[in-house]
Amino acid sequence: MEKLYESKFVEILYDKNIKLMKAVWFEVSKIMKISDMSEIIETIANLIKQKKPTAYYTDSRNRFFSYPKDSQEWISTTLTETCITAGVKKIAILNSKDLRVELSTHQVVEYAKDYDQIKKVHFTNDEDAMEWLCG
Repeated sequence: MEKLYESKFVEILYDKNIKLMKAVWFEVSKIMKISDMSEIIETIANLIKQKKPTAYYTDSRNRFFSYPKDSQEWISTTLTETCITAGVKKIAILNSKDLRVELSTHQVVEYAKDYDQIKKVHFTNDEDAMEWLCG
């Protein structure tokens, strides 16, 4: 996989053969600020626009930053509308080890429930997520 972006909080990878973009979050994300989160979401959206993947995968096992309630709808709308425009068909979310963080992720996905052009599924292990995305 080609590394498209890396910060201390997340790295974004892309596999052009299967048109898969993957975000892998790091434990240090627990010290992330809202401004960091906004910048990362905008970066992800821009990379999706550029690469036009058909699948997007966020490995949030080590993400310990909970999306603030007042940012959840913005995150959902920004990423979902970008994904639809770019042609993403599937989004896999590998859940955080932190229940509070996992709940905030579910809330972000819930805002996108009316966007049925994209299938969105939560997973507890990498193998199942990759099998679903590539199947």
